[in-house]
Amino acid sequence: MRRIALSLLFLVCQVLPGQVITRTDKTAFEVASLRPSPPVATGGHWISMDGGPGTKDPERISIKNYSLARLLTTAFEIGREDISGPGWIDEDKYDIVAKLPHGATQRDLLDMLQGLLIERFELRMHYQSKPGKVYQLLAGGGPLKLHLASPPVGGDPAVPFQRTLGKDGFYSLSPADGVRVQVMNGRYRMTGSNASIAEFAKTLEGIVKSPVRDSTSLGGRYDFVLYWGETEEPDGPEPDPAWRLIAAVRDELGLKLAIVRGERKSLVIDHSERVPADN
Repeated sequence: MRRIALSLLFLVCQVLPGQVITRTDKTAFEVASLRPSPPVATGGHWISMDGGPGTKDPERISIKNYSLARLLTTAFEIGREDISGPGWIDEDKYDIVAKLPHGATQRDLLDMLQGLLIERFELRMHYQSKPGKVYQLLAGGGPLKLHLASPPVGGDPAVPFQRTLGKDGFYSLSPADGVRVQVMNGRYRMTGSNASIAEFAKTLEGIVKSPVRDSTSLGGRYDFVLYWGETEEPDGPEPDPAWRLIAAVRDELGLKLAIVRGERKSLVIDHSERVPADN
């Protein structure tokens, strides 16, 4: 199960500003249910996304207690801070259970999820471009400290951790390729297994909450572990909120995460029904 508190995946979309979003892709779930989540008892609830391509259940997806905003960030590969819409898109929660066609890929899953949301919520949306802060990932922060990956791990990324705390204070990870993040008591650990720099940059995007452009020209795949979070505030002017991560990327990986100005693409909701159409 992908527990949001411990395993994070963030992506950024690449589209034309001003583009009106319509469903043109013919790929669709074979069967799909999208309903408001049932009430939960006092004390909170799990947010989860199980199954899909690359898991033990590749032809079935189950999403529980996702807001419409979170569904949109997943389906359209965009950060929450770049979505504009009514306040309820963060409040109301929804469950999805759907069957995927045999052989569907992760890209197919996102396309099918986009279509389902547009259809059931009767969404009308468009993209717009705005200036803002972006980050650039560069080689040259020092001697490169990345290690070329061992043979592919494989494994099941839907089982991100084991109930065993390691000496570093984080849970042991079940074997799986890719980049995963754990947060424990204000500290972060990012683990890359057979991961590309592009995958690393996309994971960084969700943490710095801004686009990250990969300008390293580094090919291949790498294994790495990155820690940050427990350091003193630096003296002088107020630092960038991601300064601890910036320092860790430089000191532990030998890469540079630079702050630049650039264009950010945002998703604007023009209309959405609050209750999805009948399944």
